[in-house]
Amino acid sequence: LFLWAFLKMQRTRSFRGALLAGVGLAFGMLCRPMTAAGFALPFGIWLGVEVVRYCFVRKSDKTASGEPVKSVFPLVAGLAIPLGCGLIGLFCYNQSITCSGWKMPYQLYTDIYTPRHVYGFNNVIRGEQQLGPKVLDNYDKWAENLTPALAVRNVQNRILASLQWTLGIIPLGLGGLIFLITEFRHWSRWWLVFASIVSLHVAHIPYWYDGIMHWHYVFETGPLWALIFSRVTQTLFRIWHDIDRPLMSGLWTCLTLAAVLTNLTAIPPFWSVSKLEIVVNNVAFSKFKHFQFQQMLHQHPQIKQPALILVKHDPSDRHIDYVINAPQLDQAVLTGRDRSDLYSPAQLQTIFPDRNLYLFDAAQNRLSRWNGTSWEPI
Repeated sequence: LFLWAFLKMQRTRSFRGALLAGVGLAFGMLCRPMTAAGFALPFGIWLGVEVVRYCFVRKSDKTASGEPVKSVFPLVAGLAIPLGCGLIGLFCYNQSITCSGWKMPYQLYTDIYTPRHVYGFNNVIRGEQQLGPKVLDNYDKWAENLTPALAVRNVQNRILASLQWTLGIIPLGLGGLIFLITEFRHWSRWWLVFASIVSLHVAHIPYWYDGIMHWHYVFETGPLWALIFSRVTQTLFRIWHDIDRPLMSGLWTCLTLAAVLTNLTAIPPFWSVSKLEIVVNNVAFSKFKHFQFQQMLHQHPQIKQPALILVKHDPSDRHIDYVINAPQLDQAVLTGRDRSDLYSPAQLQTIFPDRNLYLFDAAQNRLSRWNGTSWEPI
């Protein structure tokens, strides 16, 4: 929404377009602030340049073509109003959860449970100085210390994966090269789209993890790459039409279709791997695990409510966390992490006298009940 509305605003210079772009960016900011900032940075720079240009030329009241100079400030206001509302809403949201309008819930979660995952270089070294009693040790130690060498490797992984998981390395790599060759001699709004891709990658350089499937932090570059490829296709079709080479357009279309087919389908014996199937399987794995766990909580005949289910997570599967509760902590079945090093079952029974205690061993897929002296498998 932001991209479409902003590009339309550039063409029409309308307050309405700016307002719509601001709404889109505000929603993006509420969901993923850093991604929204990285995505929008080139467009913000363009708007800043427009403001400076307007301030220099408004004294003459006319442009070089003799037309009156249109004020750029309605565009700034159109973007600023929804962004300001979004920032106020974000501040109140943070205040209600973290007791500080300047600290986001995810930042608080990182500080408490995964300090080694902090944003920036030397994250592990800095995080180890902030370890607390609630750190999820197994998951927290998964983090690698971010060095310049690791940052370079992450950027390479993200770029390659963002090409692989869209149209493919060859068509998008070729498209990017052709874009640079055909567009470098003149300014066009397409450069903002390309700059947004670069900006998103730069914004995530200071993070140690390259992302789910090596690119989820720069997932929004996928549609941008598709737009760049569309621009290149438009340019090539125009060139081939001018030099009377219609067959080249057909060949380029075949290349595009082949890229889509090889990425999204499996046609044995030619190729047997479908990236779409890989994505579905990756997402389905964790969802199925959570479904099985929730089904056990609510349908197991020997779980007597109200209950507290302690979860002993599988150390080899550090990315799945079954502990999910409503904020009020008043549902019939509560879940919690097994921290026998801090709290014995007897102590927990004292803290939760009205609840039956159970232990779920995720690695063994085994449920046990506390009988007052020991865990009894059921």
